[in-house]
Amino acid sequence: MQNLFHFLKLFSRFLFWFLFWFFFRFLFHFFFIAYSFKITSPIHLVTKIRCQRCRKPSVRFC
Repeated sequence: MQNLFHFLKLFSRFLFWFLFWFFFRFLFHFFFIAYSFKITSPIHLVTKIRCQRCRKPSVRFC
């Protein structure tokens, strides 16, 4: 019983940190993409984003 409790404690801690990291990574990527392409609405992110320099449909810099 003690081992089970210890395992649950470790698992919950791991789950918390994983969700924390995933959420912040998602937020960082979303804001970085929105800032780099001067986009304020998230609808533009769903559609194909074109690069301003070479007009290729890409999310990253060319």
